[in-house]
Amino acid sequence: MSTNSSLSSANLDGAKLRQLISAWCDGVINEADLQQLQASLSTSDSAREIFLAFMQIHAHMQGHAKAKEYLETFTSLPLKITDCSDSTLPSESPALLRKYMLSSSRIYRWRWGWAALLLIGVFGWNFVERTREDAPRPSASQLAAEKAHLASPTLESDRPPIVLARVTDHSEDCQWFLDQGSQTQSEPPQSICSGETIRATKGMMKLTFTNGTVVTLHAPALFQVISNMRARVLLGTVTTRVAEGAEGFSVLTPRATVIDLGTEFGIQVTEVGATDVVVFKGEVNLDYVNQEEGIARRQRLRIGEGMHLDALGTASRIVAITDERYSDSPSRDSLRRPPVITAVRDNILRDAWNYYEIVPGAMREDVKAFADREAHEWNGVTTRGMPAYLLGGDYVKTFNNDKVNHDIEISVTLNRAAKLYVLFDKRIPPPQWLTDNFRNTGDEIGVDEGPFYVHGVWYTNHHPGVGPGVSVDNVSSIWVRDVKGPCSVKLGPTESTTVDINMYGIVAVPTSGSASNDQQAKAR
Repeated sequence: MSTNSSLSSANLDGAKLRQLISAWCDGVINEADLQQLQASLSTSDSAREIFLAFMQIHAHMQGHAKAKEYLETFTSLPLKITDCSDSTLPSESPALLRKYMLSSSRIYRWRWGWAALLLIGVFGWNFVERTREDAPRPSASQLAAEKAHLASPTLESDRPPIVLARVTDHSEDCQWFLDQGSQTQSEPPQSICSGETIRATKGMMKLTFTNGTVVTLHAPALFQVISNMRARVLLGTVTTRVAEGAEGFSVLTPRATVIDLGTEFGIQVTEVGATDVVVFKGEVNLDYVNQEEGIARRQRLRIGEGMHLDALGTASRIVAITDERYSDSPSRDSLRRPPVITAVRDNILRDAWNYYEIVPGAMREDVKAFADREAHEWNGVTTRGMPAYLLGGDYVKTFNNDKVNHDIEISVTLNRAAKLYVLFDKRIPPPQWLTDNFRNTGDEIGVDEGPFYVHGVWYTNHHPGVGPGVSVDNVSSIWVRDVKGPCSVKLGPTESTTVDINMYGIVAVPTSGSASNDQQAKAR
């Protein structure tokens, strides 16, 4: 009796059903309509068919294999969610999903088993989406193309392809093609449509989406364009610079989903699906699943922060990265010598996710000085420029917030003989570890400060200039140590008691002996 009533109320006409599915896809469905949609999908074979067709269209996947791949991404999401940052999660849990699994178990069991799993995944995903109150939604214009695909149940295979990205730059040695299962284009494609996967086998290439977002691929890489606001990294390293107005752009990996909050970030995916995410500018939300705990988590990452997720989704801090690994300039000349600085680490058990950034061969005017400051730059104190011996050296972006950490010990690993420089703020006396192990060159370098964010507050009273001697705010002395061969050098704290200073910089330049050895090795 009550069962018959529930069944009759769940029978929706086609127009109403499509309206509810579209509202769910857009993330605007209310609780009453969600329950009505769930009831219809629990009792109606035809409703499930339409729902599955809509999911294929919404994901811009072509064919049954692509739909399965999308389904597998969703079904791994558990129902218990832990927020690791400052977002607030609702207290309710999607208990109706369990009811749906039970009610659909008798009809077309093997055929609709896939549908049941899909519903668990997608409604669980909707629960996660409802926690993203602080993440910007794509604008109506950005979703117009995707909404148009949901206007009728026409199969995706019957629709003309939509060009979503174009190849706008690449290195001279770059090789790439579209990976379409058994079909491979003989010539490198210049445009990528919805659902297509591009494989870069050599070099670097740059894709520009129609919304202005730019993605740089480092071979070997496998990258799938899902929509104008969503993509997937299956393998390799990519750097994403999200255009203004495209906030909310999301990148999926086997272990996580990165949701842009107006930023520039890098992602690396290994053959086993382990994922690294690093933020160069702005902020992202990182949603991931720890499979050992069975818990979905969210972490807010800001400029200078990064996270490593292993094959099981266990999170750990990325201690250091190399700039070349995430370069978004595929046309620039590659470094003509091996890096001098190969690793940087410290002794601090951090409650943040900061990473050191090693930038090989790139010390010059206007380079960014710190990993946790977007606009602080190294510059010559006068228009004559910084000392010539620093130009072209490897340098390390340290954390400016470490300037008052009295317990820190930084270990810099060099792979050859070199001159190691420390750029130390002149507003405080040099500590003993510096005077005992380094020599003051008597030269100086300037810091041109820009706006910065610390402890929840933005400081915007500084604006960096361009070129040496322009808007230099503070001066650092240059100290040097001769390193005879491969080794690790330990550096200590500033020992400062005031925050009105800058953390020191680190630069390494190979000595002439090590450079000639490199040339002899290449000749052999």
